[in-house]
Amino acid sequence: MGLVFSALIFFLFGVLFIGRILHPSFPQNHLLHYAGDSKFNIEGLIDRPPDPLEDKVRLYVRAEKIHFQGSQFPVTGNLLLTVKDKKVDLRYGDRVRFISRIYVPRPATNPGAFDYRRFLALQGIWVTAYANSAEEVLRLEEKQGNTFFHFVEGGRERIRKFIDETASPKAGGVIKALVLGERGDISREVNERFIISGVNHILSISGLHVALVAGFFFGATRFILRFFPFLLLRLNLNKTSALVAVVPVIFYLFIAGAGVAAVRSTIMVLSFLLALLLDREKDLYDALFVAAFFILIFNPAALFDMSFQLSFFAVAALLYFIPLFTEYFSFLKTWPYKSWLEEQPPWRRKMLFYLAGTLLTSTAAILGTGPLAAYYFNRISLVGFLSNLLLVPLMGFAGTLLSLLTAVLVFLSPPLANILTGLNSFILEISLTLVDLFSRIPMASRRVVTPTIPEVILIYGILVLAANLKRWKRSLPALILLGAVYGGIQIHEYIFTYYNPNLKVTFLDVGQGDAAVIQIPRGKVMVIDGGGTHDGSFDPGERIVAPYLWREKRKAVDYLVNSHPHPDHLQGLLFLLDNFKVEKVWDNGERGEEFPLVQALLEKSGGRLQTMGRGEGSREIEGVKVEFLHPPSEKEKALPFWGNDASLVLRLTYGEVSFLFCGDLEAMGEKEILKAAGNLESTVIKVPHHGSKSSSTQPFLEAVRPRYAVFTVRGGARPPLPNPAVLERYEAMGTKVLRTDRDGAITFVTDGKKLKVQPYLGKTPSLE
Repeated sequence: MGLVFSALIFFLFGVLFIGRILHPSFPQNHLLHYAGDSKFNIEGLIDRPPDPLEDKVRLYVRAEKIHFQGSQFPVTGNLLLTVKDKKVDLRYGDRVRFISRIYVPRPATNPGAFDYRRFLALQGIWVTAYANSAEEVLRLEEKQGNTFFHFVEGGRERIRKFIDETASPKAGGVIKALVLGERGDISREVNERFIISGVNHILSISGLHVALVAGFFFGATRFILRFFPFLLLRLNLNKTSALVAVVPVIFYLFIAGAGVAAVRSTIMVLSFLLALLLDREKDLYDALFVAAFFILIFNPAALFDMSFQLSFFAVAALLYFIPLFTEYFSFLKTWPYKSWLEEQPPWRRKMLFYLAGTLLTSTAAILGTGPLAAYYFNRISLVGFLSNLLLVPLMGFAGTLLSLLTAVLVFLSPPLANILTGLNSFILEISLTLVDLFSRIPMASRRVVTPTIPEVILIYGILVLAANLKRWKRSLPALILLGAVYGGIQIHEYIFTYYNPNLKVTFLDVGQGDAAVIQIPRGKVMVIDGGGTHDGSFDPGERIVAPYLWREKRKAVDYLVNSHPHPDHLQGLLFLLDNFKVEKVWDNGERGEEFPLVQALLEKSGGRLQTMGRGEGSREIEGVKVEFLHPPSEKEKALPFWGNDASLVLRLTYGEVSFLFCGDLEAMGEKEILKAAGNLESTVIKVPHHGSKSSSTQPFLEAVRPRYAVFTVRGGARPPLPNPAVLERYEAMGTKVLRTDRDGAITFVTDGKKLKVQPYLGKTPSLE
């Protein structure tokens, strides 16, 4: 009960302060008031170490002035400046100037999507800016700010340069991640292999790394002190070792850049070392909650940060589950198992105990973080138990310690540091090979639907009760009860999903692109387009469409439709093909070398791909009529269309309600549909080509006469969309306008007669 009470106190403490953090009052000169279409010449100080990524660098700037039309104005506020250039020679303490618009990060605009505004707000950042190259950011002064942090950054820069010069590219990227906390040299492909293998946590400095460093120096100090009996008579072995371990832990914190996660991990480890110094080593739960208390005192919002939650639950699981696990294996202390163990050579006994301890530790940590990982990442690694058994010692322990010792020797003995780097590179190359092997195991990782908060709580309750079957007499009935409740929820969700008589259409906000999810009565799912970016830097399929489907408890897509092969429509569908069970794939049949994504679609779709168009006939899917209105199929032998005008146009009709999906159709394609089709009237239209002036001609709108028009647009687009004349055209007809840049995801639910509209943001339009 004490643990539950403490957890409740922390939760209430976080809730008390989260509102003030997410909704503060801003001074009149805050950068937030300058956000908009105007560009400003901004001056400020880089007050954190730059964050290098694979193809860009993020700079955390504390704004000081804005230069505008010959005048300068003092401003306040932190700003995240993203420089789309890897070669940025800027560091902590540089005063810089740059010209950019000031953007307000958008909140989560889709169900299940990542809330970027909230993520930055928890770091005290409310606006962002962008520069296309390093030359656009001018350094005015150097070495401003805290002198000690300049000293630390100088050391980090020296370590970084040494790693670049001596380590292999692959190993060097991992060494930087382990010792400097920088993951920019680790490619997306390698990072994905770590995720699939269940060892991605090794690449992020966390409580694991800090605890391993503390444990190594604690053990090394104990070992060394045993050779000095006169010191043992004067010193307490455990307390002295704990005190010595504090030094490398703090050194590691600063070498790692003193990031938020590293600071939290250090506080947790220091609290456990303090427990040893105060003779409270048996009160480890108290040490854990003391660490949480100090973290939340300085940063109450950390309670709602997933990295804090994962770290806290991992440590709590180790403290809670490992003693329980050892009880289940207490039979090993009895005959004949004890006799067998005693007969083994000492090295073999140590190896067996090490393997058992590592396996139990990995199991406890995975059980403690698994439900949260499913909630946040929709992924469970099935090889994680085995991969952690090998890779935590190799990379987490040996790799981290060698990297840290190398960092020290860079200043003391570069030749010796070079030798350690070679050894470390060898170990890490082996580790990377193992990661690659684990990631290639069939079913190494499973994608899972998003559990609800009650489901997560039930899973943790089931794990706790299952672990206490030997301790608590009433744990079995309680376990059966919780299992029954959880099973009942799954049955209810299954019935609601696969026996639902309603048609649900959701237009997702993927920026300047299209993505619509249609949940057809009785469980069928159709996805029309998946959004995308022209440079491939952001994948809406992975970040928006898939999370929405998982939130809706969907692991399969029955019909995957690509209106035309432009990146802002096709790119996101490729992720769905890789991570969902897809039955059929429809496209408009357009091919060509100018569409590089088409080749990927062909390879991933295989025999499931079918070209559709007018002349293919309609389909009836669980009472929903699907008509193909454009482009003309080869059967019709009509003039060919290409580009936007070749978009696959579908109309879905359910009872008295119909939806018209127009892709990026332009005037020529609209004219062809008017010539060939009969009645085009539709309740809802997905506005052609995002509301550009080349589409939505007056004759076409008069034929469709929609009650609702959905514009899939991105705020701040150049040229601005929707085009004002097009917008006025719809409004003049009395059509209710909905926009993804303003309303977020837009959901329509109908039983074939009534129609309910649910914008994710804003208010629901009045219904006729």
